[in-house]
Amino acid sequence: MLEKKLYIILTLFLLGNGSSFAQSKDSLISVIIAKFQHIESHLKNYNITLNELFDESIDGGQISYYHEGKNIRLIEIMRLSDTGKRETKYYFDNEKLIFAIDAHYKYNRPLYWDINKAKEFNDTIIYDPSKTNVKEDRYYFSKEKVIGCIANDQKELDKLNSNLRQKMIEANGQRLITEAYKFKDKLKR
Repeated sequence: MLEKKLYIILTLFLLGNGSSFAQSKDSLISVIIAKFQHIESHLKNYNITLNELFDESIDGGQISYYHEGKNIRLIEIMRLSDTGKRETKYYFDNEKLIFAIDAHYKYNRPLYWDINKAKEFNDTIIYDPSKTNVKEDRYYFSKEKVIGCIANDQKELDKLNSNLRQKMIEANGQRLITEAYKFKDKLKR
């Protein structure tokens, strides 16, 4: 209960402490982080609706909706393949997308690539989960626009000129926005 009160006080303070302060990118991201942490710390309190995903990846997947009544707080999407998986999490506040984590997992070999399969193909390497390469990007949203991005390959993004970098971030952000609301609408049907 105390945590919820602190969350509300922090949100009101950040939103009501002068319009220029409340509207700055850093302060908006701070509010989003607080809301993200609040959602994550309360997952056990939400209702969960699980659905199979057959049309989103080669080997299927799953979509999990965390909600309070009709108010969606988090949508988790897991798309599977034998060479990796993609997990995307969409966080909502007041029915609006505020944050997304998009993680790509690339396996060193297909899941089924055991010692027998490796020998069959004259290979010496087998599937090893500890050798999975993970690329995770985090996007912050306000009013259906990307206001910040922390990219796994930030150094590569920083090499690009600022216009191209911004266009790439906006394009990926728009893709995430479109997808988040597509899945959100699927639950309401």
